[in-house]
Amino acid sequence: MHGTVFSFSPDLDNKKSKKIYKEAIERIKKRHRENIGESEAELESISKGLDGDPDELFVYEISGALDCISDYAEKGYKIIFASSSKIETIRKILSFLIEKKGANLDINSFCVHSILGDKREPESWEEILRQHSNISDVYDDDPEYLKATLNASKSFGNNPKLHTSVRD
Repeated sequence: MHGTVFSFSPDLDNKKSKKIYKEAIERIKKRHRENIGESEAELESISKGLDGDPDELFVYEISGALDCISDYAEKGYKIIFASSSKIETIRKILSFLIEKKGANLDINSFCVHSILGDKREPESWEEILRQHSNISDVYDDDPEYLKATLNASKSFGNNPKLHTSVRD
């Protein structure tokens, strides 16, 4: 989702966004004396940032992302979000963006998955693909993740279109 739906950088620069993320996670981990995992630190920082703490992670919609999601939803497609983040974090981000934009989307209609493992490995995608066999399009800003998704999809007889941006 990061890089295709949202950014942590107000100017939507992906490199800046990744740097902002890394710094926030390090700050949270220090605060907890390293007794917190990355996904828990991410959830804590995003929660605080969305509640108005200017020193924590805030999310900005990638231009056109919610419009793209809305287009798919209006056409009756099932929307599936897969991320290395916790499901609670994914839902928090999506709810915030939808509410902020006033988009006519129901967060409860989305399928949300947390991917365990390396997203560059096809095996990491297999559980999602077992549950959702007819995936038409996949969006990710990382070509390696898209390649892994395509390889896993083909093993299930599927050949989705791949996109690195909602503008593709």
